[in-house]
Amino acid sequence: MTIVSIWTGFQILWLMLRLVYYHLSEGAESNFPILALSSMENLSQCSKERVWKLMFALSIYEMHSHPRGRYSYQDDLQSLEEWHNSGFPVTPLLYLPDLATSENFHVTISAVIGDTTLTSAAWLRGSKLSGMDLYDSCVLLIRTMGELYSTTAARALCSSVSIITDEEAASHIVSPKGSANPGPDSVRWHYWIPMANDRWAHMTSDTNLKIIGERDVEVWNADETARYLLTAGLNISLRSVKELEEVCQLSRIGYQSLAELME
Repeated sequence: MTIVSIWTGFQILWLMLRLVYYHLSEGAESNFPILALSSMENLSQCSKERVWKLMFALSIYEMHSHPRGRYSYQDDLQSLEEWHNSGFPVTPLLYLPDLATSENFHVTISAVIGDTTLTSAAWLRGSKLSGMDLYDSCVLLIRTMGELYSTTAARALCSSVSIITDEEAASHIVSPKGSANPGPDSVRWHYWIPMANDRWAHMTSDTNLKIIGERDVEVWNADETARYLLTAGLNISLRSVKELEEVCQLSRIGYQSLAELME
């Protein structure tokens, strides 16, 4: 693993030095010379695969240096092979259909495209979106009620140990983006998926941060979702439904960059 990390780091450093050189060279027309040389559709299949593998290598490198810790991303899609096997549609839904006839239903999470992959794709496409912009963004592949859906979502790594018993006190517990966490035994992923009719689907990972597989989903209206964000003692920066909506919009934009690369 150490050798792989060193090799990956060297490759990223080499790429960064190339970008700096092209940016500073007289007459340079782009900060992203790799894709400026030719559009993706004009590249050979071999060259496309090199770009795709570079994107996933950069994503994994980000995971190793991410404040959340490498362990937080174990279920995220991490390779070209996993992408091909996932069956992801080109365009995810902005809103999951209102499938629930009650306050709860079940889904199977087949794949997760996380913030590091979206950030890598955006960077390679020349987007101005940064890792902090896409920090809470993700796209999910979900199977439920016999149908397969790709949908945008917001997620946050939250405290799994409740130390707050007073709701008013809990509303003041906030960790900004980029904060470190106490480790895999003390955190859990929370996911929010926008649904039709101004409702939100909410689910959590296991205590070992696994999310792939069958999940129980709670369905809340906007007021219930907002209350949960403020009073559950999650210790995260997301504090309102509006912020969740903004993250989901960014998830969709980030996925567009990924889809353009993977065409």
